[in-house]
Amino acid sequence: MKLLITLLFFFGGNINAQSTATTHVWTLDDCLNYALENNPKVKAAKENIDSVRYSNYVAKSEFIPKIFSNYNYLKNSNAMIPTVNSDDAYTLSLGVSDTLYSWKLSPTFKVADISLDIAKAIYNSERNTLVFNVKKGFYAALLASQVYKINMAAESVARDNYETTKALYNEGKASTFDVSTAKVRWVDSEAALISSENNLRVVMESLKTLLSLPPNEDMEIKGEFDVSTKTFVLDDSIRDALIFRPEIVQSKKAVDLSNQNLKIANSGFLPSLTGSFTYSWSSPDASLDFSGQYNNSVLQFAISIPLFDGAASIGKRNAAKSEIKKSEMGLRAIMDSVVMQTKQSYYSIESSKKSLEAQKENVSTAEENLKIAQQRYALGFLSHLELKDAELSLISAQTQFVQTSYDYNVAIASFEYAIGLPYRQ
Repeated sequence: MKLLITLLFFFGGNINAQSTATTHVWTLDDCLNYALENNPKVKAAKENIDSVRYSNYVAKSEFIPKIFSNYNYLKNSNAMIPTVNSDDAYTLSLGVSDTLYSWKLSPTFKVADISLDIAKAIYNSERNTLVFNVKKGFYAALLASQVYKINMAAESVARDNYETTKALYNEGKASTFDVSTAKVRWVDSEAALISSENNLRVVMESLKTLLSLPPNEDMEIKGEFDVSTKTFVLDDSIRDALIFRPEIVQSKKAVDLSNQNLKIANSGFLPSLTGSFTYSWSSPDASLDFSGQYNNSVLQFAISIPLFDGAASIGKRNAAKSEIKKSEMGLRAIMDSVVMQTKQSYYSIESSKKSLEAQKENVSTAEENLKIAQQRYALGFLSHLELKDAELSLISAQTQFVQTSYDYNVAIASFEYAIGLPYRQ
């Protein structure tokens, strides 16, 4: 029973990376929340949304009325302005101008809005990817910790087995081969323990990097694998993935953007209408005392009809058409990839569920075998070496169960990533 108690502790508890008494304990939710707030890629993608939003002001400003004011001083050798009989002329103008109609007006506004949608999709994609990577990193840390603890128990059993075999050899009850075999098992278990300890350090550092924690900051995580059975419907999941996956949203918007750019390119062949109104006050001196007798107003409309621009519009139109085909093929490729990712992760979940049930049964059988071995050993019907073999069998079963639990949880995280679930939550 002592071994059973020793083995069970790895199913939960804390995992340390250079931990101290004051080290903060991180759960999976803590890791996710911190990463989403501090990851450089996510923060950069969020800033990009603001950047695109402000850039849209510039793009749309071409079609928003502009108000201007001018103040001029003119020194003449002779009076050149008939209404101002003076060598000096002071003029203050106030006016407004606007593009009243252009074929690229509507598509330009749509391009600005679509560009903002694309920036948001990129941000959601970064969030979706980060959530998956943090989950995978957290599960890897749990796996590494539990494997390390299992290997500690295995090394202890193998060492005890070797020492017992040596003692039996000295009593003439074991052969040289038995001693050699026991020693090989012990050395192998020592090597596995060293390897698992190093792997634990590596995965903890990797998790700290994902969270953007300082390299010298201590970290401790707490959690366990969720082995509850989850059921998904593949067809519904594929439909959701094709709707909500950020990369698909981004690609669909890219197609829309290309179509609007074609409309803008076509506007190079079409006329546009502009209008302006200017009101001027003139005075023969700088007193700014404009009596009104020299005031003037101008209302102007202009139609611009492009005749030839050096084939620039032709080039823009053909480039826009090619860009549409390119974006459509990109969307098709992304959709195929997402469908494949969804199917693969779904099949991995189904496979892991079956393996998990088998491993649960395997652990249960190994535990029962160990109980029987302990009872037979207490009655003198079983040798010490046979008892240790039963203990090692349980350790092996526990190892396989932990690995399968990790595979199951990673498969679920991969599936959620494939259908774009994390960013929607």
